Amino acid sequence: MLALKDIVFKDLTSPRELQHVLTNHPKSIKKSLGQHYLIDKNIVRKITALIETTTSIAKASTQATQIIEIGAGLGTLTASLLSTSTQSRIIAIEVEQTSAHLLKNNINPNTVSIVSTPKDLRTAPPPALMIITADVFAYPWPTLLQALAGHKITFVGNLPYRIATRLIIYLLENYAFLTYDMVFMVQREVAQKLTATPSFSPPPSQSTLNKATQNSTPKKTPTTHSTARGTYGVATLLITWHATVRCHFSVSPNSFYPKPKITSQIISIKPKPDLTTQTVSITSIDPTTTHQVPQKQLYPLFKQIIKTAFSKRRKTIQNALHTIEPDKKLLTQRLLTANIDPKSRPEQLSLAAYTHLATLFYSPTEPKHAQTHSSSPISYPP
Repeated sequence: MLALKDIVFKDLTSPRELQHVLTNHPKSIKKSLGQHYLIDKNIVRKITALIETTTSIAKASTQATQIIEIGAGLGTLTASLLSTSTQSRIIAIEVEQTSAHLLKNNINPNTVSIVSTPKDLRTAPPPALMIITADVFAYPWPTLLQALAGHKITFVGNLPYRIATRLIIYLLENYAFLTYDMVFMVQREVAQKLTATPSFSPPPSQSTLNKATQNSTPKKTPTTHSTARGTYGVATLLITWHATVRCHFSVSPNSFYPKPKITSQIISIKPKPDLTTQTVSITSIDPTTTHQVPQKQLYPLFKQIIKTAFSKRRKTIQNALHTIEPDKKLLTQRLLTANIDPKSRPEQLSLAAYTHLATLFYSPTEPKHAQTHSSSPISYPP
């Protein structure tokens, strides 16, 4: 088998070479899939260097990793990774059959295999590049990950803009514990959403707390609204529950063909350690009652609370959560116990505040939460 560095492949950052491929295969560009091909060599090198830094750090810590590229397209980034990677194999997932076969031909047909089932990964010796033709949301990931036993995954790719947020949440909710790192190119607005912070909202004053204790309606605390209103929301909180997101550099529309109307951003997403084993302290309104529950067990309720809150983001948090707790007095008590002003807006509360609030609503014996979690469809408002 050829070493990765010895593989010969077409330079698809060359406009002439790319035009030749696309002219011979005019149906390979599908706007419905959000396909835009990267043609900037410098950007390709920078992305590759970032990915290689990640895998090198993992290797230094004796953690075996496997690069999986999502949406490989014609193979611009794939070829760069193959030419520099120290790994024995790279896996690419491509939903479009034509692109998968073009990718194989653009790299080197003798060093590439196209498969559709995870069991094919057990072939020996492994090909330098294995292309899986599948929808990333429908693929049987558990079987694939079993075939890669002992490896942590580094997910990479230029994500189609229309599915980027949904895909990142999907991977983190299901496979964060098996993921070492993610390096993705996304729309700049998506990157801003994932790294957004809540607008400023002071904690309730002592007089507010005293009046609440006396069963009075607390006065509204002055707030300052964020200029980025509309970016911080459900997606921000679901992703930062699982991981830390970092923005690296922007990519101009001029770096693509066809040229998109938006600017892209390179981000890295690092899952938080021990998500499957970490526990959260559950404290009731009575502070003397405390116990520990696994963080993953609290997550469905946390998710329900933020989805409910942001579905009514222009209301106060007290009014937004009325459907979860109809008893206004009890809801106010829980909010104040979490050090949350009942008149705050959903976008003004931090991840820590929502987590604390979820612990106050948590009840392992209360069936309504479990039923809501299992049957509620996933939707991600901004």
